[in-house]
Amino acid sequence: MGKAKKSIKVVTTFNKAGYEQYGKRLIESWRLWPKGLDFVVYQEGFDVGGKELLDIKWLVDFKQRNKNKRFQDFRWDAVRFAHKTAAVIDAAKDADFLIWVDGDVYTHKRITDVDLASWLPSEDEYLSWLWREKMYPECGFYILRLNHSKHQQIMSEWQRLYESDDIYRLEEWHDSFVFAHLIKRFGVTWKSLSGEFAWHSHPFINGPLGEFMDHAKGPRKTQGRSNPWDLAVKRTEDHWRK
Repeated sequence: MGKAKKSIKVVTTFNKAGYEQYGKRLIESWRLWPKGLDFVVYQEGFDVGGKELLDIKWLVDFKQRNKNKRFQDFRWDAVRFAHKTAAVIDAAKDADFLIWVDGDVYTHKRITDVDLASWLPSEDEYLSWLWREKMYPECGFYILRLNHSKHQQIMSEWQRLYESDDIYRLEEWHDSFVFAHLIKRFGVTWKSLSGEFAWHSHPFINGPLGEFMDHAKGPRKTQGRSNPWDLAVKRTEDHWRK
């Protein structure tokens, strides 16, 4: 008798403006993913048939308490990145794995079951992510093993940092830094999806994932794709030839 297929939940979030600029394209590109996955969109104040992000009470309370906090740049914009964190914590149950995908990611090549299986964390690993050697990981894409022994502890502590405002005790307040802080604190093992490009600032498109997806992060959102100079490896897929 064959092994039961793993249940996988693919999660993202955006507001209406984000949906119009990049989210719609993300959703359309999910047709290139394997069948049988549970795709979940956390919408913010509008309706695309997903789950309402603002139904998460601790998120709404955190935003209200801290809406007037000033910050120098994105690294200290805790309110902005709390939306993504809330979606992950709320969705991280009732499946074997959760795949987080930023709303500005676009799939340009079909992903097979074999491809996807190669990205999953192994039995003794909690997550797969885009590790970077010289800075916090790139968290536009990562995979959590939801039956890991420390999963619930990590999610509970992550939420507590926001409920107590203890997130403001950390050096930086964006999700990548905070999540990396938790992974180090709980001492879980992980898999890197950066391939040979953990030294690069954009390992998403240079490592194994770049064969299938592009991540138009930061200012790249306006053009809808990464820049040619972001590539440190020669890509032959049609997307990268355009």
